[in-house]
Amino acid sequence: QLNDLFSIAKDNEKSTQKMHNLTLSLISCQYLHEASALLESQLVKEFSVDFAAVKLLSVGNAVLDSESALRLDENSPQAKELKKLIHKREPVCGFFELLDFSKLNKEDLKSMAVMPLFVDKNNCFGALILASVDKEHFSPDSGTLFLKNLGEVVSYSFVKYL
Repeated sequence: QLNDLFSIAKDNEKSTQKMHNLTLSLISCQYLHEASALLESQLVKEFSVDFAAVKLLSVGNAVLDSESALRLDENSPQAKELKKLIHKREPVCGFFELLDFSKLNKEDLKSMAVMPLFVDKNNCFGALILASVDKEHFSPDSGTLFLKNLGEVVSYSFVKYL
């Protein structure tokens, strides 16, 4: 049992260091597209997810005009589904069929984690979406503390661009 505890502690230390490195990298970004690309690549490379994307909702800022890949059309099925998922301002896990990423050749994705992006509880400006080919990776009974912390780091890193 002691060996198991040491192993868990070592894994937690690695996760904490990865989150710290990601946070420092996001702080150093100067542009929205740079932060988004860095975030998505680091999450796939360092955090064992198969897909990561930032999607921004109903933000009428000119900065987003050049970032159309990040912005969802307010009336799209994806935007409507995201709004339902993030209205409680808590991460949710499961599989959400209406978040269709098949256009991105990710048709094998089987589980997702959706983290709302907000600084002010009344102003949710988007979501961070992680996905895995493993249907158990982001199961509905998964703990969400790490996801909540990740969502907060991303929210505070991204709000400066809006």
